Amino acid sequence: MCGICGFSGPPDTGALFGMASVINHRGPDFHGVLETPEISLAHTRLSIIDLSSNANQPLSNEDGTAHLIYNGEIYNYRDLREELVYRGHRFKSQTDSEVIIHLYEDLEEELTTRLNGMYAFAVWDGNSKTLLLARDPAGIKPLYYTIAGGKLIFSSEIKSLLLHPEVSKEIEPAAIDGLLAVRYLPGEKTPFKKILRLPPGGRLIHHDGEFKLIKAEPLTFTDEDDRRSLDDMADEYRRILMETLKDHLNADVPVGLHLSGGVDSATLLAGISRLGAKVHTFSIGFGTKNDEHKLAEKLADQFGTVHESIIIGPEHLSLFEEIAGVMDDPVLDPILLPLYVLYRESKKTVKVVLTGEGADEMLGGYLHHRALNWWAGKGNSCIRAAASGIVPRIPPGWISKFFPYPAKVGARGRDRLASFLSSKTPGSAYLSFAHLLTPEERKDLYNDDFLSSIGPVNFESEFAEGLGDLCEKGLPALLSFDAGKWLPDYTMLKQDRLSMAHSLEGRYPYLDGRLVEFCLSLPPKARFSHNGDKSILRHAAASWLPEVAYRKKQAFYFPAEIFLSGPGSELFKEILSPERIKKRGIFKPEKIIQLIKNAPGEPLLLGKQVFGLAFVELWLQKAGL
Repeated sequence: MCGICGFSGPPDTGALFGMASVINHRGPDFHGVLETPEISLAHTRLSIIDLSSNANQPLSNEDGTAHLIYNGEIYNYRDLREELVYRGHRFKSQTDSEVIIHLYEDLEEELTTRLNGMYAFAVWDGNSKTLLLARDPAGIKPLYYTIAGGKLIFSSEIKSLLLHPEVSKEIEPAAIDGLLAVRYLPGEKTPFKKILRLPPGGRLIHHDGEFKLIKAEPLTFTDEDDRRSLDDMADEYRRILMETLKDHLNADVPVGLHLSGGVDSATLLAGISRLGAKVHTFSIGFGTKNDEHKLAEKLADQFGTVHESIIIGPEHLSLFEEIAGVMDDPVLDPILLPLYVLYRESKKTVKVVLTGEGADEMLGGYLHHRALNWWAGKGNSCIRAAASGIVPRIPPGWISKFFPYPAKVGARGRDRLASFLSSKTPGSAYLSFAHLLTPEERKDLYNDDFLSSIGPVNFESEFAEGLGDLCEKGLPALLSFDAGKWLPDYTMLKQDRLSMAHSLEGRYPYLDGRLVEFCLSLPPKARFSHNGDKSILRHAAASWLPEVAYRKKQAFYFPAEIFLSGPGSELFKEILSPERIKKRGIFKPEKIIQLIKNAPGEPLLLGKQVFGLAFVELWLQKAGL
C-alpha cells in the first residue's frame, strides 16, 4: 500500500515534491520520483512484500522504456510471475508490483483483466508516449485526477492534487448539497468542480493530447435461481475463502485482524486459525451494554490471539478536526471517529490488518437490504399502504423497541418509517433510509444565497438512477446499485483514508475477486433465508462457529447520545457557532442552534445531522476554504 501522484507535460519539481510530501503518510518507507521532459511521477512506499530496495518505485521494465507507480496488492502475483518468467521476462524483485509493468509489456491497457487484487496505478510508456491510469473493479483503492492546461494530473488523494499550481480549488455547491443528502458523494464527482474520481475498474489513457476514459462493466448480481443446494454452495464458498485468506495473509510484516462479535470477522478468524496462522486482533467499544467488544474478546480467547480492546469516549472528540483533514473526500458519518482510533492503535502492533468489510455488500447484510427487498416484494403494496397510515399514530417510543439500534428513533424516525412505507418508487424508498437530511430539511437549513447557488440540480433524482428494476429483480438489483456507489464511495473510501492516515494497510478478503465473482452468481436463497441474512456465509461458518453463525446481526452503533452531552455539546456548539455559520454563508444560524438543542432527544437521526453539519464546517476549514 502506497501513495502515487504525477502529471504529464514539462517537469515542475517543486509541484511534484509538494504533491508527494502531503501523502507521505501513505508510504513513509521510501520516496521515489521519475522526471522527464514529458512525465513526472512520484511514489511514497509502504513496504509490505519484499522489503528490499529492489522493490522501490517507480519500477521499470527490462529496457527502461516503461515505468510504474502503484498502490495496492495483487493477490495472484505469484502465478502471474511464473507465467511471465516462462515468457522470458526478467524480474529484479520479489514484490507483487513488478508483475504489473511486465504484464503491461504484453497486454498494454488490457493487463487489468489478469489482475486479482486492490490497486490504483499509473504506467508511463516512453515508447508510445502514453500514460495509463487504472483502478480495481471494486474501487478499494482511490485515484483522483483533473485535466488542466492539456495536462493529466493525478494522485491517491485530493489534498495532493490541490498542491499542483494548475488545479482549481473551486467547490461545487451542488456537491455540498449531495453530501448533506446521503452522507457521501456517489459516482465520479467530488466536492471540487474540476477534480474527478477514476471510477472502479476504470482506465484513463492520455496519448497524443487526447484523453480516453474506459469504464468497466458494473458489478451485476444475478436474480436467477439454480439447482445447487445450500450445502454445496457453502462448501464452495468456504473453499474460495480459504484460498483468499492464504493470499491475504502473505506479507513480510506483522498482520492483524479487526474483530467484532459478528459472523463476518469471526469467520475470518476461524479460517486463519485453520491455516495455522497467528494474528493480533483488535476490537472497539464505547463502554455501553450494547458493545460487541466483549464478544470479540471471547472469540479472541477461543482462538488464542493476542487481543486488544479499545474503548472510545468523549475524550476522543478532539480528534474530529484531525479526521476532517484526513477525509479530503468527505464522508459524513460519526463512525469515522472510532475507526480512526482503531486504525491508530492497530498500527502500534501491526503493519497490515484484515477486516470483514465487504461481506454485507456482497451478501445483503444491511438493514436497508432486507427492508427494500420486502418493499419490492410482490403483494406487499397493500400492506405498505395500510401500515403507512397507521405508523404516524404510533408513539415513537414503541417504534424504538422494534428498531435494531439502542438509541431513540424519535418522531422524525417514525416519520422516515412512514415515508418508506408510502414510497411510490424504489428511489424514494431507498432514500428514506439513506437520507441524512431530506430535501425539505436541507432547504430549511440553507440561507438564500447558498440555496440559489446550487442551481437546478436534483440530487435525489440523479442518485436514484439505476434502481428502476428493483421491483422486478429485488435484492440483486439493490446489491448491484450499492456495489457501484455505496461500496467504493462510502465504505472503501473511509477505510482507505482512515487506515492510510496511520501508514497501515487494510485488506478486505470478502472483496477478493474470486469471492466477488462467486457472490455475483449466487441465487437469492444464498443471501436470505429463514436463518437470516448472508445465508451462505452463515451456513459456511456453522461448523466452525456454531454459537456465532446464526446469531442475530447487531448493527454497529455510534452512541451519539454520549457525545452530544457535556464536552461534546460544547465542542459542537463551538464548531457550529453563529459567528462561524454566518461567516461561512451556507446555513441559517438560528436553525443550527435549534438543531443542536433538539439533538439529545433524538440522537439516532438528529445526532448524525449535527455531526454531519459540523464535519462539513471542519472539512471546509481544513481545505483552506
